[in-house]
Amino acid sequence: MKQLFLTSSADCVLQDIVKHLPKTPKAYKLLFIGTAAESYQIEHTWVEADKKALLKLGFQLENYFITNRQAKEIEAKLEDKNGIFVCGGSTYYLMNQIITTGFDKVLKEKIKQGLIYISSSAGSIIMGQKIDLVPSIEDKTQFPNSISTGLAITDYAILPHWGSQDFAKEYKAEFKDMYCQGVKILPLTNQQYLYISGETEKLIQI
Repeated sequence: MKQLFLTSSADCVLQDIVKHLPKTPKAYKLLFIGTAAESYQIEHTWVEADKKALLKLGFQLENYFITNRQAKEIEAKLEDKNGIFVCGGSTYYLMNQIITTGFDKVLKEKIKQGLIYISSSAGSIIMGQKIDLVPSIEDKTQFPNSISTGLAITDYAILPHWGSQDFAKEYKAEFKDMYCQGVKILPLTNQQYLYISGETEKLIQI
């Protein structure tokens, strides 16, 4: 049964997420995928915050980047893992690498088999229907092979960091693009997460 925890900032909600896990955090070996942050030439403070929160709760982490890997190589790396964490950063860059490596097929199958999936920001957006609701947040032209659709594990288009001042300017400016017919948009604050268990989806506020 699939179990996903899609967050804006995992470090803000992990203490609540662990209440829904069938095992204690110490029982989980997570492959920590930091690929989304690679394209930013700044200190990755958000990545370190998530790592610190995970380790504090007892999760076992192995850092990994899928960039330029083969699907079989990534699949082999997941063999001894019962969970995966995908951090935030560039959604376009992350999605480009997922498609290029063929990791999309591996990931969907692993999730179906019950691999626990926890994510922040970009790692959550890719699980939805669309990844381009706020185009001005990053320059799509940097990634000529990028696509606008997500992996569609959920019917929603995830919009993380809702209400945060960090993205207020872009969100307000791009509201016209978000206002589209036929797309279910789920704004997530840093204190919320979408919990998907089997076919049930629940928005949790802490």
